[in-house]
Amino acid sequence: MIDKDGYLHDVEFNLTSLIKDGKFVGSQGTVRDITERKKTEKKIQEQIEFLNIMIESLTHPFYVVDAKDYTIRLANSAASLGKLTKTSTCFSLTHRRRTPCKGEHACPLQEVKRTKKPAAVEHIHYDTDGNKRNLEVHGYPILDSKGNVVQMIEYALDITERKKAEQKLKRNQEMLKASERSLKEFSRKVLSVREEEKRKLAANLHDAVGSLAVNLSSRLAIIEHEIKDGNLQAALERLQQIKRTVKEEVRALKRIAREVRPPDLDIVGLPGVLRTHFANITKEARIKIDFSTSVDRETINDAAAIVLYRTAQEALSNVINHANANKVKVRLYSQHRTIKLNICDDGKGLDVKKALGGTKVKGIGLRGMQERAKSLNGRFTIKSTPDKGTEIMVTLPITSKQK
Repeated sequence: MIDKDGYLHDVEFNLTSLIKDGKFVGSQGTVRDITERKKTEKKIQEQIEFLNIMIESLTHPFYVVDAKDYTIRLANSAASLGKLTKTSTCFSLTHRRRTPCKGEHACPLQEVKRTKKPAAVEHIHYDTDGNKRNLEVHGYPILDSKGNVVQMIEYALDITERKKAEQKLKRNQEMLKASERSLKEFSRKVLSVREEEKRKLAANLHDAVGSLAVNLSSRLAIIEHEIKDGNLQAALERLQQIKRTVKEEVRALKRIAREVRPPDLDIVGLPGVLRTHFANITKEARIKIDFSTSVDRETINDAAAIVLYRTAQEALSNVINHANANKVKVRLYSQHRTIKLNICDDGKGLDVKKALGGTKVKGIGLRGMQERAKSLNGRFTIKSTPDKGTEIMVTLPITSKQK
């Protein structure tokens, strides 16, 4: 309707028919200006449309749920697998259920209704492609005039990647704890073995030096008497025996010293020391050792030489004592700025996982080789096949001092 000033108004007509003697004689009615109401309705509709656009733009599930029957009053496409109907519930759309979910599909509505306060739960949701996602679901109450919860706004945050990261962190922490336990046990074993080595070394030195001293003392006493009695020939013969005994004991002491640290390592270098060591083993253990090297002594610094020597020493000891091998092949060479020591035997093999894995350390042989290599930022690998032998490889970087 247009008023006297030419402005257009929205109006609402209410007409009533006038009947007289059963005949229509006219009508009467009222006219109400509803321009402001229409403007308000339009504004509300625009706000609703804007709200729907905002809700639909959310990448996370968003619901408005009826507190009485869990019916969804509003939902964005991220919250639904199927078509939203008047009877759709959050369970039927996301989990194909009609009843409230528990456990991993728990809903915060029960807690929100009980406390009339916002609540949050962790929740399993299935996206539009059917993929399982971990969500953190937040519920916010909508109260009526009496303070009762009539609806709940439900908003979910996708925490799938966070949960994966937490699980990975937990696994890493468990592995770290296991490694710490293994390291403590290994350190304890190393200390124990070092103390045992010291005890053996002390005992060997005591026996060697002690027996030599007693032997020399008694023989020199006899020589003294023989000289006093004028039996010079017997005294000279006994002196020759003493000289042979001293030479033998000196060789024994040198052997003990070599076990602690080969003195030739500083003189002829690692290749020469290994060649001598393998030659001695071959004589004593009657095992064939095929050794070859393409590395000169200047290439290997002192720290690397000790690690490689101890590895070879321990590996050959294991072969002799446990592998029942007939032949060992040892290669020492440089490759791509690294020094490599490769030791292969044709023995019975071993269970590598059992030897290196677990938290309990039965010995320090293989673990000792591994730790020594790591101490110089190197790598230790071992491969073994039952009845076909074992292969050990130690790789150490060539440092600036090794060039």
